[in-house]
Amino acid sequence: MRHVPLTALSLILALGAGAAAAQIQDPAAEADAAFARWSGDSTPGCAVAVERDGRTLLSRGYGMANLEHGVRATDETVFEAGSVAKQFVAAGIVMLALDGRLSLDDDVRRHVPELPDYGTPITLRHMLNHTSGLRDWGAMVAIEGWPRGQRYMTNARVLDVITRQRALNNVPGAEFIYSNSNYNLLTIVLERVSGQSLQSFTEARIFQPLGMSHSRWRDDYAAVVPGRATAYGRDGAGRWRADMPLEDAHGNGGLLTTVGDLLIWNRALDDGRFGPIFMAEMLRPGVLNDGRAISYASGLFVSGEPGRREVSHAGATAGYRAWLGFYPDQHLSLALLCNAADVNSGALALRTLVAFAPELAPPVLPPVVLPPTGDFVSDASGELLAIAAADGVARTADGRVIAAGEGGRFNLGDEVLIFDGPDRFERTDRQGRRIRYQRAAAPALAAEMVSSLIGDWRSDEALATARIRAGDQGGLTLQFPNGRPQAVTATRGEALAFPQGEILIDRDASGAPVALRITVDRSRGIVFRRVG
Repeated sequence: MRHVPLTALSLILALGAGAAAAQIQDPAAEADAAFARWSGDSTPGCAVAVERDGRTLLSRGYGMANLEHGVRATDETVFEAGSVAKQFVAAGIVMLALDGRLSLDDDVRRHVPELPDYGTPITLRHMLNHTSGLRDWGAMVAIEGWPRGQRYMTNARVLDVITRQRALNNVPGAEFIYSNSNYNLLTIVLERVSGQSLQSFTEARIFQPLGMSHSRWRDDYAAVVPGRATAYGRDGAGRWRADMPLEDAHGNGGLLTTVGDLLIWNRALDDGRFGPIFMAEMLRPGVLNDGRAISYASGLFVSGEPGRREVSHAGATAGYRAWLGFYPDQHLSLALLCNAADVNSGALALRTLVAFAPELAPPVLPPVVLPPTGDFVSDASGELLAIAAADGVARTADGRVIAAGEGGRFNLGDEVLIFDGPDRFERTDRQGRRIRYQRAAAPALAAEMVSSLIGDWRSDEALATARIRAGDQGGLTLQFPNGRPQAVTATRGEALAFPQGEILIDRDASGAPVALRITVDRSRGIVFRRVG
């Protein structure tokens, strides 16, 4: 059985951040304890700042900004903020809308006509909310054999990648799928409409008016940036290695800044410096085509209930990690910037917040108990019972909830499931019959399917050739350029799976496979056709 914590804060409290939150006498000391792992002379570090009602409660650095030269991190060290940058691009687009120079409901092709016509318009609002359906360019170049950080990228090259895509992940407005492509395109829109670079626009409209004197965009990765921390990640042996973003693509990320500057920005949002209409647009949650609201607004996640609202975003680029958020009801703000790839920025931020604002700590609730998941088959009839879990709830394939009962039992309606380890259970049905189930063996690939798929498959969307070869024991392997062979396994029907994603097969009238639709992280249904 699996135990799933109900909330992120519950997990943090369980780790010790707020087990005695109400009794914390020295919040700064609690923050120091939270960052103890990142405080030494031989590890990268972090900078963190906390402000409440305009008063600074904490502002300090931990660990090293540069390991080679022994430079310590301070609260004035410049870090890269990852996707925290998106809210600044969103702010620029909203400002242009308020200037009357564009509409958030414009079809993006009005400003970027190079994009394909996907049949349904993609609006700027779709892109602000990550509901456009645009595939993530990072996933596409990784398939091509050049994961981010291994080849120089600019926004012009990102646009080339996006314009090659002949399909979307989803109908615009139908789903929320986070994609960096949205914010690179929004940057291009901002620059074309304003006639300025993103750097010039944000310097004139945001950084200079607010006094964010340490903030700039990484639009030239080789530029010398005084006070910038070097980012690090660990190699296979656990040693630190430099892990810097070797690209000029920006808008999706690429903001160089300090925790102090980020608190200035949060303060401007919290006190409505740019006006009520601007704030309403920045914090307006996206709404899907079916009327459901999502938690993503304009470059910001907006969550929580009245009295505990949170406006935040995390960030990760190369070895940099970040978290920025504010709580309007408490007028509480926190900025966190780190230069180590294995920092959990969200957990550190929330632990620090609870130290200064115990009222944000939820009660420590008992964990949700879930049954083992997977496909199970009846010993008697061969009936398949599939169990899956999402959002802390276990369900059967037809949507029935499996709830934890007493004594380690689980209730499926008025039936009872008793597990004997992760691979077996006994089901007592309505008539009192006891039926044994065991975990179903993974389906084998049919010999005909194996032989029909072996070969090279080319994608004009990814500019990559996928090699499918015979694997062990009658199986298959899939290999992308510069990558290692990955085992391909059968799932249901003709769907296939591999560690990075899944494969669907298109067949012609004779049943011969003519195309593969490969899905990887944030990019669905990339078409590969047989070579030769």
